[in-house]
Amino acid sequence: MSPPRIRPWLTAAAAGLVGLVVGATLSLGAQSARSQPIPIFTLPPTVSPSVDPAVDLVPKDLRTRPIEDTTFLAWTPGGLTPGFDASATKLRGISDVVVVASDTTWMARSFDTDHRLVDDPRPPFDIPIEASSVRPRDFEGFLAPQYRSVIAQLADGEGVISESSAKVRGIGEGGVMEMRVAQHPSRTVPIRIAAVLPDVFVGATELLVASEVGAPLGVNNDRYALMIPRGQPSDEQLENQLRTFISADTPLQVREPGDTPYPRHGDAVLPQVMLKLQFGEFAARPRPGDPGNLQIDPRWRKQNIRLVHLPLVGDVQCHKDVLPQLRGILGELIDRSHSDVIHTEHGCYVPKFMSNVPNSSVSHHAWGVAIDFNLAGNAFGATPHQPKALVRTMERWGFVWGGDWITPDGNHFEWHGPPKEPAASG
Repeated sequence: MSPPRIRPWLTAAAAGLVGLVVGATLSLGAQSARSQPIPIFTLPPTVSPSVDPAVDLVPKDLRTRPIEDTTFLAWTPGGLTPGFDASATKLRGISDVVVVASDTTWMARSFDTDHRLVDDPRPPFDIPIEASSVRPRDFEGFLAPQYRSVIAQLADGEGVISESSAKVRGIGEGGVMEMRVAQHPSRTVPIRIAAVLPDVFVGATELLVASEVGAPLGVNNDRYALMIPRGQPSDEQLENQLRTFISADTPLQVREPGDTPYPRHGDAVLPQVMLKLQFGEFAARPRPGDPGNLQIDPRWRKQNIRLVHLPLVGDVQCHKDVLPQLRGILGELIDRSHSDVIHTEHGCYVPKFMSNVPNSSVSHHAWGVAIDFNLAGNAFGATPHQPKALVRTMERWGFVWGGDWITPDGNHFEWHGPPKEPAASG
């Protein structure tokens, strides 16, 4: 078995990509109550020469038209109600609906267009891939006309990857991703890549396939829906229609066209593929006997995770590239006499799935770029009570706060981007 290739340029480029520009609330697992239009992600001039600095991380389509002007997004934390598409289609105010399933799947190997091996993680590890699935016929009307030719290829069992996924993978049209079969992990299925599409049209997923192809890979949870309504309703009006079959106690997020750069579930989050571009890609596997947690290839961990002693926090393990910002945060809190705002710390590098649910999204903690403070009074789902000084300082230094999400996670902060502005004096 040849040594694995988990793209060394991803780690090398991490330092250069620290200048990545990100807009309002983005993070894995982040569920903001309302997002604002987000600026274009661009590579800074100091980026590693392994990456073409002329290529934007978000396709040019986003500069002028984020997605079809009539397309709305709807999602609920934990997945859509069963039969969402059938119920939505019956509404007089809805013209077209496509439901998108998404889960973490596992890639054993990949090959480029010339059948050369690209990724080959060493056993027992595979590469976690965020994969999505749709019914091709339902999806066709949501693509720009120039991309609709891929529908037939999806129906034939081929796959589509986003532009950012192509950058991570180092493969494009004609490449192959060899994916594990969920119920029979010793078996693999080769997925030929039919096309590379702009991130915005595929929710920045790493792999999009037809529903019947995704199911054996473990893509089974309906996460979000794209809808074309009749007329020009507001998001509140559309939400009222959806509430005819979604209970009032179920959190529901509805976005108007242009409200979000990536129409997908948890749309305020930084998609997994963007996290890989920033902090590198690891091979892993569900931890034996505890599948809600991950066992990550120790070589990636050795290269990227550091155990350090931080003021106000003590010993903590984090990704090396977020430590300068964390030190800046803690230093500012001390300088401004806010040392008392951190009472307890509950982990930064914690390799796991979101909420420890097997094969859901991979948590930001798995990259060591999220940190939890003051669990008491700030438990997941409860009304948060974090000190304002802590929240403001974390946000100014480039971290987002889970207390603003549709399901609050008040103890949770995670990396969002570089510091937004210099700290105010006084």
